[in-house]
This record gives sequence, C-alpha cells and structure tokens, in this order.
Amino acid sequence: MNLRVNQDGKLWDRFIASAIPVAIGLALAGIVWWKDASNADSRASEAISRIETRIDRVEAEAREARRAAAEDRQKTAELAADVRNVLRSTGRIEALLDRWNSVPPSPSRP
Repeated sequence: MNLRVNQDGKLWDRFIASAIPVAIGLALAGIVWWKDASNADSRASEAISRIETRIDRVEAEAREARRAAAEDRQKTAELAADVRNVLRSTGRIEALLDRWNSVPPSPSRP
C-alpha cells in the first residue's frame, strides 16, 4: 500500500486550512494562560504585601515591647535603689535608737 501525501496537489491548502484553527486555539489558550498567570501574580503580590505589613506591625510591636521592658527595668532598678536607701536609713535610725536606749540615764543635778 503506497501512501501518497500530496497525490492531488492540495497539501498546503489542507495544511493551512487545518493549521489556522490550531493556531487560533493555541493563541486563545496562550491568552487565557497569560491572564491566569497575571491574576495569580497579582494575588501573590497582594498576599506578600499583606505578609510584609503584618511582619512590620509585629516588628513595631516587638520594638515597643522591648522599649517598655527597658523602661520597666529602669523603674525597677530605681525602686530597688530607693528601697536600699530606706533600709540603710532605717538601719541607722535603729542603731541610733539602740545606742540612745542603752545609755544609762545621767544622774540629775540638784
């Protein structure tokens, strides 16, 4: 069986007639794919910007928390110093009272 492709001389006519719908289909599929890819890129960029916004917010909150913790540590250190001063003063007062109470009264002069 001999198969002759261009037996009647209309190979190019048939090829072009069948290639046009294929080309149109491929072009439409390419356009749809391009549009879908564009939409996916858009959604991805929006998601990335939302994530970056959240990260920035969390970092700002962490900075604020660190600043507040540093202020609290400073206040705690100041309060501890005040308590130490009060304890020292109280100790001195107690020592003076002990000395004052332990001294026998001086004899009265007539």
